[in-house]
Amino acid sequence: MASEYWLGLFTGHSWQQFLAAEELEIGFNINKLKSAQKMKVGDYVIAYVTKLSRFIAILKVVKPAKVSTKDKWTEGLFPVRVAVAMEIYVDLADAPSIKE
Repeated sequence: MASEYWLGLFTGHSWQQFLAAEELEIGFNINKLKSAQKMKVGDYVIAYVTKLSRFIAILKVVKPAKVSTKDKWTEGLFPVRVAVAMEIYVDLADAPSIKE
């Protein structure tokens, strides 16, 4: 079965928290639960940093979506979580902008 590609949005701050986390997970609001449940192991998430308008990484889904109420991020709960692994990471200064 072919991998699918998804978009994961981060702020500059949430990207730094993502990188510092013990377990790499992307988080979504609860209203995105059904969409997150469509992500399957082996799919890819293209990480995009908003306001800076840059694509910074490609992440690979390693576990299906789950719901957690454990605090993880300072910008919100984002209880729908998908575990990922870093496939490709580009330094922010070298990351392509959406205009490119």
